[in-house]
Amino acid sequence: MSPYENRLNSENFRRIGLLAEIRPDSLAEVADLVSSGSTDLAKDLEHAGIRNLAIYQKAVGDLELVFLYFETIELDQEKAILLLKESSAWWSTLEGHLLAHPRATKENHPWVRCEFMNVIAIESEFDRNKGDRIALVSQLIPEKELWYRTLHQTNWPGVVDQMRRSNFQNWTTFLIEWGESLLLFSYVEYVGKDREADESLMAADPVTQRWWTHTQPCLSPVEGSNDAWSAMERKR
Repeated sequence: MSPYENRLNSENFRRIGLLAEIRPDSLAEVADLVSSGSTDLAKDLEHAGIRNLAIYQKAVGDLELVFLYFETIELDQEKAILLLKESSAWWSTLEGHLLAHPRATKENHPWVRCEFMNVIAIESEFDRNKGDRIALVSQLIPEKELWYRTLHQTNWPGVVDQMRRSNFQNWTTFLIEWGESLLLFSYVEYVGKDREADESLMAADPVTQRWWTHTQPCLSPVEGSNDAWSAMERKR
């Protein structure tokens, strides 16, 4: 079996990444909705078997994208969107301000489930309730897709070890196309006390440096950014 199938068989939950576009005339409404939320939203999500929900936003060119990360005990990933929608009426209100991903235009919702690519440094010793929950976005150069996918099915042990030493965990990457572009989204938890220092340690690690000589040429900044990976703004 592939590494992906092995993970599906070994884990008792699923990691989900959803993507949609915010209507240009609804930015303020979405900001208010997401910041206030529903008083019962956390309870509703827990009742539906959904945990660790995080909502992020980022302007990519002319698009204002909203990215959701969560985990669910529902093992059938195809049911993830319906499970989320049915957990609370709040989601229907939010979806009224969203535009569908091109792949989701025939559905009764705007969300598209991004393809799960990889996760490393899964939690084992860190408290997930502490630290920062970060989302990053990048573009994958289409001609480099095969090589990038192959690398991330064979993560180097030294890279994983350094990620843990630098206090990063649950580094989860998703892929989705948007028009002619391939977008990568990474969700990661930082559980240290000095992120800048820990990132410097990672950048100084010889194994990680060699790893980056293979991965970085596969990436290009999203429109409006100069960095290969751009931080998304966490809204909830």
